[in-house]
Amino acid sequence: MEAYDVSYTTKVRDFRDLLEAAGAARAKECRPVQNLLFSECRLAINDLPNDLYDVAWDVVLIDGPSGWNPNSPGRMPSIFTTAVLARSGATAAKGPTDVLVHDFQFEVEQVLSREFLCDENRVTGSGTPSLGHFVIRGGRAGAGDAFCSAQEDGSSGEKTCRRRSHK
Repeated sequence: MEAYDVSYTTKVRDFRDLLEAAGAARAKECRPVQNLLFSECRLAINDLPNDLYDVAWDVVLIDGPSGWNPNSPGRMPSIFTTAVLARSGATAAKGPTDVLVHDFQFEVEQVLSREFLCDENRVTGSGTPSLGHFVIRGGRAGAGDAFCSAQEDGSSGEKTCRRRSHK
């Protein structure tokens, strides 16, 4: 097991502003397929060891950082970064990535997961409301720089993504 320190600059209280900024920068800094090492997106984690961005991830569990109060860093960067990693590079080339989001019953985890992991990728019936399970395939969801296919019309996935069951 390996562990790395990550410096988070986000606060839960700012999650709606961060989400809006990411939406405005989706065609530039906050694309679904990109090299995170050079990303200027405020939600991107780009200070991990370089080789971690080249790992072909099979499963990612998002369980941090804490988001229990407005001054906590929250999981916004973890969810965004995982969404990009699952669609880019070695991870995208190897096939789908299972992403598990702990504390999914909370607003920040639900809103950011809908925006970047997408309801269309959600596996229904995961067995517990506190764990969101998504299966992310490599590449973009559709045309342009959309994370979710419902975002192709330019609207937010928070408002337009529809839940579909995967068989």
